[in-house]
Amino acid sequence: MAGFSMSEMVITISILGILATVAIISMNGAFQASKEALAVEKMEMLNAGIIRTTNSVGEPAFPARKESGEDEQVVLMAMRHRRTDEDRAYPGSPFVNPRLEMKTSNSDADFRLRWTGLRYELLRPGDTGVGLKVVFDGSDIGKNPPTIDPSNVFGK
Repeated sequence: MAGFSMSEMVITISILGILATVAIISMNGAFQASKEALAVEKMEMLNAGIIRTTNSVGEPAFPARKESGEDEQVVLMAMRHRRTDEDRAYPGSPFVNPRLEMKTSNSDADFRLRWTGLRYELLRPGDTGVGLKVVFDGSDIGKNPPTIDPSNVFGK
């Protein structure tokens, strides 16, 4: 009779289990690295929006409030807004996607973007603080742009 013995089968299955474990561990590291890269990209996108807003409207006039997420939300809403009166609309506005709706989080398990008074900075998992929660499933794209005027948050 031809075939595999029981010991050959056990050794083969053990080797496959070890290889699967190594693959899962390395994939988890790659997954975390990709999450961090996406969080950095979102931070850079918001900071580019800050630069465009500053060039068109003026310097940010909204201070950082580290104990709440209100400052992050107000600045984000100002960058999302475009005046309906085209004669008074700021050139280049809205400065970020008008449907971007990020929630605040103080969980140290999340990637978060904290407003510093001049720009957003990235808080990684393990860091303490409140900021805009970075999600990775696209659920931060909403339906309606805000109704806040950027001039209430930025200089002009």
